[in-house]
Amino acid sequence: MRDETQYRDDLERRFLDETARQRGRGLVCLWIAGLLWAYVALRLVVSWKILGADPDCDAPLFSQVDPDYAYESATACAVNPWPTLLGVLALSVPFSAVGAALYVRGMVGANLIHYVRSMTR
Repeated sequence: MRDETQYRDDLERRFLDETARQRGRGLVCLWIAGLLWAYVALRLVVSWKILGADPDCDAPLFSQVDPDYAYESATACAVNPWPTLLGVLALSVPFSAVGAALYVRGMVGANLIHYVRSMTR
């Protein structure tokens, strides 16, 4: 015959361990998304000369494009980095969503088990 108190404590411990793992996985995903955002911010505001790329290009955020918006008149420095930067931002969206969902799920689960423990003891 099993000890019900010990069995319940083991279930609570395993449940809390799982919620801690979920929070950890969520934080890792959010950390990766934050790194991707930091990369985009760095590439937008830091001059390419500092990053070791094309020495004639200024930061993409501060590059000038002619007002007529003709493709021939747009400088390569102002146009070329945007597809890559938007791709990195698009890559960060799933990491942000999954990370937030895992972290919230872990927090709600931990709070739930603490609530149940306080109500049953």
